[in-house]
Amino acid sequence: MPNIETLFSSAECDIFYNKDLHIVQSLWKGVYIKDEGFRKILDELIAALEKKQASIIIADARNMHVIANNDQEWILESWYPRAVNTGFRYQGLILSKDTYNELAVKKISNKYDEKIITTQYFRAPTEALEWVREIQKESI
Repeated sequence: MPNIETLFSSAECDIFYNKDLHIVQSLWKGVYIKDEGFRKILDELIAALEKKQASIIIADARNMHVIANNDQEWILESWYPRAVNTGFRYQGLILSKDTYNELAVKKISNKYDEKIITTQYFRAPTEALEWVREIQKESI
């Protein structure tokens, strides 16, 4: 059983710190959210990265709904640069069951600077966590 610490919890999303892998994880719960509520959750991700001095986010977005266009713009213009400044370098995205959300997530990630952020897509959490283990082996 992984050593998990809950850092943030809401009806829409939970954010955890995986002490064993030294990563931040999010679990989207299938409740639609946008604007300030959505942005608060993403700001909590930055706070988690900063607090735990982590560089990897694994986002379980299987139940996430589509990201509103204005929130997509906000991610690129505001969230992304601030996340990079806290040390964000890797993201593993467990893709949504919602095709439109999957396309939106990939559209956002494709605009990240690949020299700074490494992104991988997965269908299951176990695949994402194995990827993290591989990254960590390579950096030793």
